[in-house]
Amino acid sequence: MTLRLSINDIEEISSLNKLSSLRNLQLGANKIKDVRPLSNMTNLKVLQLERNPIDDLSPLDNLKSVEIRKELL
Repeated sequence: MTLRLSINDIEEISSLNKLSSLRNLQLGANKIKDVRPLSNMTNLKVLQLERNPIDDLSPLDNLKSVEIRKELL
C-alpha cells in the first residue's frame, strides 16, 4: 500500500503510525521536523522525506529494511 502526501505543508505525522500496512510512504516537500512517529512502521520499504526540515533521523535507525530517501533535507 502506498500513501502519497508530498507537497502538502504537513507538520504533524503522529497519526500515520496507525497505518501499519503501508509499504511506501511519500512525505517529501512538507514541513516535518519530527520523524519519531514513523519509528515503528516496520512494514515500510520506501520512505521519502526529501525537502523537510528534519534535524534528527536517528529515530528511524531501527528501520533496517527501509530505503529512506532523504536527499535535500
